[in-house]
Amino acid sequence: MWKILATFTLRFRLGIIIAIVGLTCFMGFHARKCEIAYTYAKLLPENDSVSINYEKFKTIFGQDGNVLVIGIEKTPLNKLENFQAWYDLGENYKKVNGIQEVLSIARLNDLSLNDTVGKFEFKPLLKQRPSSQKELDSVMGRINDLKFYEGKVFRDSANSTLMLVYFTKTSLNSIRRLSVTDSVVNFAKEFSKKTGIPVRFSGLPYIRTNMARKISNETAFFLGLAILVTGIILFIFFRNFYAVLFPLLVVVMGVVCSVGTIVLLGYKMTVLTGLIPPLMIVIGIPNCILLLNKYQSEFAKHGNKIRAMHTAIERISVSLFFANFTTSIGFAVFCAIENKILFEFGLVASINVMLTYLFSLLLVPIIFTYLPNPKGKHLKHLDGKFLNKILGKVDFWSVHRRKAVYLIVIVISAVAIYGITRIKPLGYVVDDLPKNDPVLDDMHYFEEKYGGVLPFEIAIDTKREGGVFSDNARALYRMNKVQKLIAKYPQFAKPVSIVEAVKFCYQSYRDGDPRFFKNLPSVTELRKIAEYVPGSNDENTPWQVIIRDTSIKEIHMYVAFSPERKKFFLDPEAGNAAKFPAEWEADSIVNVLTRLAPPTSNYVIEKRKFNALSAFIDSDRRYTRMSIPVRDIGSIEMKKLMGELKPRIDSAFNYNYETNEWMQEKDFYDVHLTGFSLMFLKGNDFLMDNLRESVLLAVALIALLMFSLFSSPRMIIISIVPSLVALLITAGLMGLANIPLKPSTILVFSIAFGISSDGTMYFLSKYRHELKRNKLKMSEAVSLTIRETGVSMIYTAFVLFFGFGMFSLSSFGGTAALGMLISFTLLVAYCSNLILLSRRLRAQTTQALSTPNTSQETKP
Repeated sequence: MWKILATFTLRFRLGIIIAIVGLTCFMGFHARKCEIAYTYAKLLPENDSVSINYEKFKTIFGQDGNVLVIGIEKTPLNKLENFQAWYDLGENYKKVNGIQEVLSIARLNDLSLNDTVGKFEFKPLLKQRPSSQKELDSVMGRINDLKFYEGKVFRDSANSTLMLVYFTKTSLNSIRRLSVTDSVVNFAKEFSKKTGIPVRFSGLPYIRTNMARKISNETAFFLGLAILVTGIILFIFFRNFYAVLFPLLVVVMGVVCSVGTIVLLGYKMTVLTGLIPPLMIVIGIPNCILLLNKYQSEFAKHGNKIRAMHTAIERISVSLFFANFTTSIGFAVFCAIENKILFEFGLVASINVMLTYLFSLLLVPIIFTYLPNPKGKHLKHLDGKFLNKILGKVDFWSVHRRKAVYLIVIVISAVAIYGITRIKPLGYVVDDLPKNDPVLDDMHYFEEKYGGVLPFEIAIDTKREGGVFSDNARALYRMNKVQKLIAKYPQFAKPVSIVEAVKFCYQSYRDGDPRFFKNLPSVTELRKIAEYVPGSNDENTPWQVIIRDTSIKEIHMYVAFSPERKKFFLDPEAGNAAKFPAEWEADSIVNVLTRLAPPTSNYVIEKRKFNALSAFIDSDRRYTRMSIPVRDIGSIEMKKLMGELKPRIDSAFNYNYETNEWMQEKDFYDVHLTGFSLMFLKGNDFLMDNLRESVLLAVALIALLMFSLFSSPRMIIISIVPSLVALLITAGLMGLANIPLKPSTILVFSIAFGISSDGTMYFLSKYRHELKRNKLKMSEAVSLTIRETGVSMIYTAFVLFFGFGMFSLSSFGGTAALGMLISFTLLVAYCSNLILLSRRLRAQTTQALSTPNTSQETKP
């Protein structure tokens, strides 16, 4: 078969070149359309209960994590010109397309009781920028009385104030987020330059924008660096310009196809898929090295270029195929994980590893048959004294230092096992950013001043309409109890909930006296206050027309219709939402949309009322929420905190402390901890469990592949032990170096095991060939294999070590750790293949290999 492939390749050279160049052009055309993924990666499968609760929460209350926070010291704003600049900053933000709302001390709403209409009214505290210091002093005095905003918009004890910039869903999850974030940052820097007041930024939109930019920049950076590093290594080895240029050209074609594959499959560039283009260079170059080494060694024997290349293809192609297949397995196992990001990464990488192999196998021989014959100086590296001396020592150790080899392996493995016991599974939301990154510095500032900025939510379902206020407002008082509990934990910022809104109403009811904000009113007073709250039957209460896609449990778009102003407002999330005449009533809009919806669609169109409390409670007053920003305390502390809080929160809502028993089931509230922070924690645990399984799956699949080749259970053990030892040492290094186990570092083991098995495949294939074809003794076959295959293995080890090692320069902590650990693992694995594998082969009889599977004979 492989002889036929060699003949076909050399006979139809021009046609093959045209076909591959045409494919590359086609993929390059699509690669131009590749986009960065701007949505936050979902770590949990959609059928997971935590994921379902989170999607339900977003359906009722909208997207969390859509706030960019700007922080400054509060004292300078007591000066008129500084406050005016802060006011103007908020006005500038409101003009930016993609910003939904802005909240700051210059844009607060005051709540007052209108005795004429008998209703509470929200009115802007400032209708225009203050024009005098006296007016500002009056406003600042009133701001200090508005305790509802204390801890949310300002904190006097920390001398800090915030501006909260709310993004629309469309701008949050698209490329527009970059331009909107740039506008926010640039306006803030202009404010800082004008006033001399330092500004700080945080919030998920800001963090995600910085990470998206780093992905884009690093993909281009590492692609260029991969070409440079591998080019230098190729030149050092071959001392030939052609041997540098054309292998790089071949793997660059593989890079183009990898990006094209991402687009054709409908994927976008993520922090993981962004690694694939440079990976194709690092993984593809060893294919070229082995082909060129075999070609040059055969040419040196007889000087016939075509014959040498034919032999190189015939003997190297099969071992290269299985070597690349094991590498592909290392990536493909990620497709078994119910995670979109890892599935995409595994699928695209595994496909393009084999595609790059095919390009190397076909194009490198074809191109070099068109080039001039290698000169003597280009073949000198085959007889390099330094490499031959190293390989001679390896051969000597495998023959005469059996006990020393085993002792060293046992000692290092014992130390590694101790290191493994020290590994901690720890991850942070902003784990990938370096410790000195300004994003982290600013986030720590907000954590110090306010307690946290990452979204954490408690969703409460009272399971009945009006349940939030029924039963003498039991839910409210239980929520207040939980808020007092939360206040004892320094990891949390001040909660935002319907409880705080009711306290604000109570303060207004008591003539704005801030002393009455501290506690909830009595049940009697609460009933009186309720009479002044605009209700769903109020004719001036605006409508919402909700369009939900029930198949994904998310709000697709909504139309807000205000009877007061006789006009509708389309949420920017709607995108291409239909335009309705301004005089249309909400019912008319519902009727039209219902008729336009396809009969088989999953859309549900309904009409709802909403008011100022809609951010805290749904229109039926059945569901409510508590928003409590939390610090990025890491997965270990977060898991411990949630384990401690969950039972205490459940008992606060559903335990009757008067009778010392749990409420009856009909009176139970469904309480779920949710929000982005919890989704990250659960997603981190989910990935850790599944990635462990992927490592075992990779080992099992590669073991089966080895068995299919060598038909011997004993050979499975011999072949996988060197790579397993390398993984063991790497895991031990992680523990000793305090490198935590997290999704980005556990990826190392599946990828490294697949790639390190390449060296095993090269070695064993050559070894079998010498036993079968040349009828050598076992010891002689091992020695010859070390000397002939060893050169290519050392070259490959160098390329892989430095190729993956370059990722340690990444500003993403996970990518840097992945690069460092994989490069170390592969270096250990290739050393293990040369020394430990050769030692184990010498210890075996020839029986395991005396009857090889001839249907899959390898001929390196």
